[in-house]
Amino acid sequence: LKYKTKKSGLCEVFAKKFLSEDLTFAIELKTIGIEKQTLEIIDKYSKSKENIYITSFIFEALENVRKFDKDIKISWLIDEEINQNNIDKLLSIKGSQICPEADKVSNSSIELANRNRLGVRLWGIRDEEIMQKVYKLNIEGMTVNFPEKLKVLIEGEKGMKFYVVRHGQTDWNAKGRIQGKTDIELNEIGIEQARQLK
Repeated sequence: LKYKTKKSGLCEVFAKKFLSEDLTFAIELKTIGIEKQTLEIIDKYSKSKENIYITSFIFEALENVRKFDKDIKISWLIDEEINQNNIDKLLSIKGSQICPEADKVSNSSIELANRNRLGVRLWGIRDEEIMQKVYKLNIEGMTVNFPEKLKVLIEGEKGMKFYVVRHGQTDWNAKGRIQGKTDIELNEIGIEQARQLK
């Protein structure tokens, strides 16, 4: 997250307001060099690290996180199908969760991850059809751009309440561009969305 001219892996204003809540957080690091600062903010504001995952496409950032904190949960965003090589690499840093793109997941790859005691969270859920398909899989979660539709799906299936908080809008989001690994600043609407979280 970029706030004005300062880069931070975790916005302290957000952390102060939400990390004490009984929610699960996937905090994505999009650059190297902010791992220690991010962990310090988590230590300062969270009651427990049980519900926090540090996640990144950048494996080196995850290795750095593990050097600073031996217990926090780590999830690795990958741009390939789950296989024994990426599982072994993640297990080498005591990772907890592997996160492939939804289009690159199969029941057998999820089973492989589960046999290795890794959870699976998906990204790249681009439409409601993909969301409904992968919802039936043995996964721990998914990242979507339309949480209201996921909420309806979950509440309809299980009769439970579901809350999703995602980063505020960026100019790329507004244009329909997928930012993936790119760290784009929040636009004015995104900053206001972040302020309105309660």
